[in-house]
Amino acid sequence: MQDFINCEASICTIFNLDSSILESCSCIRRNEQTIIDVKLLDSRPACPECGNPITKIKGYVTKTIQHSLLADKKCVLQYHARRYICPICHKTFYEYNPFVFQNMKISSDLMLQILKDLQEPGETFTHAAKRYHISPTSVSSIFDSVVSIPRAKLPEIMCTDENYAFHSKTQNSKYICLLIDQTNGQPIDILPSRRYEYLDKYFSNIPKYEIDQVHIMITDMYEPYRRIIKKHFKNAIHVVDHYHVSQELHRRVDRVRLRIMNPLRCINTSKRTQEQEENYYLLKHKNGLLFKHFTRSKGADGKPLVLCQEFGHI
Repeated sequence: MQDFINCEASICTIFNLDSSILESCSCIRRNEQTIIDVKLLDSRPACPECGNPITKIKGYVTKTIQHSLLADKKCVLQYHARRYICPICHKTFYEYNPFVFQNMKISSDLMLQILKDLQEPGETFTHAAKRYHISPTSVSSIFDSVVSIPRAKLPEIMCTDENYAFHSKTQNSKYICLLIDQTNGQPIDILPSRRYEYLDKYFSNIPKYEIDQVHIMITDMYEPYRRIIKKHFKNAIHVVDHYHVSQELHRRVDRVRLRIMNPLRCINTSKRTQEQEENYYLLKHKNGLLFKHFTRSKGADGKPLVLCQEFGHI
C-alpha cells in the first residue's frame, strides 16, 4: 500500500523547499524509498536566446533527482520540469529550478553533503555512495568536478607512466599520464592525456627554472615522451626504465626464434633430420630458456644450464 502525505508545509520545511515557488508538492512512501513529487509555479521566463518576453509552454519532462535528507532510505525528488519554447526564434529551454545544477541528476544538497563527508580522512567514495544510495562512480565524478588539487613541484628525478582509465572526449585519449617523484614515489600530477599536443602545452606553462631543476627523466619508449624531453627538458638525462628495455629485448629475441623456427615447421616431419627435429623441439617447447638467466635454468642433472651450449648447434 502507498501512504500519501499531502502536508505541503511539512514537506517544504523538511526538504528545505520554498513554498512560494511550488504549484504542488506531495510525498509517497513506496517500499524502501521515499518519493517527493514536486511541480513549480509557471514563472514564464523570457527567451534566453532573443529576449522575447512572451514564451509558450511546450510540455513537461519528469526528472528523478537523488536527494540527501533520508540517509537510511533512498529518497528521490520526482520533479515535473516545465519546458518552454520561443515562438520567434523557436528556442526551447527548461525553467529554472533550485534542486539541481544543469545536466545533473543529483540534488545540490546531496552534492554538498557528499563533499562535506569526503573531507574526513577515512572516508572513501564507496562508503559515501553506500550511505546515500548512489554509485561510487557518481561520487568520484562529483569530487572531480569540484575539487582541484594543485600540481606538486617538479623533482630532480621524475618518472612518467600512463594508465588506461577512461575515454576523454575533450582530449581524445583513453590514457592518463602520471608524473611521479622517483625518489619517494609520491605523485606530482595526473594528466588526462599523454598525447604530445597536450603535454607540450602543459609543460610550456611551467616556469623554466623549475623545469631546469629536473636532472633525470624516466619514461617508457613512447615516442612523444622523447620529443617532449628533447624540447622542454634539455638539461635532463633521458632514461628508459629497465622493465620496458627488458620487454623490448624479449620481443626481439622472440622474433629471431620465430624466424629460425618457422622454416623448420614447414618441413614435413618425415623428412626432417635428427638435428632439425631437435632444433624445432627446443625452439618450440623450450623457448622459455631463452628468457631466463642461465643461473636459473637447470638441466636434467640439476646443474645450471648454459644456453649457448643448449642452442649452440642452431
